[in-house]
Amino acid sequence: MAESNDETIQAALADESTPKPLRDAYAALQTQLAEANKTIATKDREAAFTKAGLADLPHRSLFEKSYEGDLTPEAIREAATPYGLVTDAAATAATADREALDAIARGQRASSGTPAGGEDILARMDTMSPAEIQHLINTRGAEFGVSLPASVGGNRLI
Repeated sequence: MAESNDETIQAALADESTPKPLRDAYAALQTQLAEANKTIATKDREAAFTKAGLADLPHRSLFEKSYEGDLTPEAIREAATPYGLVTDAAATAATADREALDAIARGQRASSGTPAGGEDILARMDTMSPAEIQHLINTRGAEFGVSLPASVGGNRLI
């Protein structure tokens, strides 16, 4: 079975015939990589607590250091609630964010199709007179994002 690259590197570094400067450089790179990974993990953890929107209280840092659960904002808020770190403002902000996302989703669903009853109207338009179409646009045009320009004969098509 062929050795992996990591195993090959480890074998070459263990071999006394590999120049010492090369072994030392590799060891230094391994140390730097470990430090970089630790820094990334720390920053990811800090970002998770920031997103959770916990109150800025003296015991927050103790909670952050001791917390070992899931790093989602919801899980952090749930665990922080008994310690008084979830304020009404944080809960309100989380609720507002959720409501805003729901409103965007509703808007996207609405814009991806025709409004309620729109299919029926579109099917009947071929049989409508210009006056009926004008009335339809004046009464329900906003639902479809349609309006008559002011320059169309006093808003009259006929």
